[in-house]
Amino acid sequence: MLELINKLLAYERHFSHSHGDKIDLAKSLFLENKHDECRDVLNTFPSQEVLLGQLTEKLKGKSVYKTLKLIAEGKCESKAAEMKGLFSLGTHIAIECEKENSEYGLLLPYVYEKLGQLIFNKEID
Repeated sequence: MLELINKLLAYERHFSHSHGDKIDLAKSLFLENKHDECRDVLNTFPSQEVLLGQLTEKLKGKSVYKTLKLIAEGKCESKAAEMKGLFSLGTHIAIECEKENSEYGLLLPYVYEKLGQLIFNKEID
């Protein structure tokens, strides 16, 4: 149930501007202890994978796109280059959030986690 609460809170933060009615419905269902129905509503929102794919498409033609592609393929030339790509991705997420596309903010924990792994668990080439 904690996972459902966290998902509901994250989705409320990132999707309420564009899907407020569905968020309100999910909250109501949760408060009525209809957790399966709440989960079903939340599962209609785009996942992190879908959002990352959409954002990556928006970045085509920019230098970060090539770096993100290399990261995805596991072919990045160095840990430093991978970190630069992830920091740049974070910057582009912030830019999208400024444009009222705050659903992309759902990707920030993913980027933060990946950067943390690179910074604290691996040596930089």
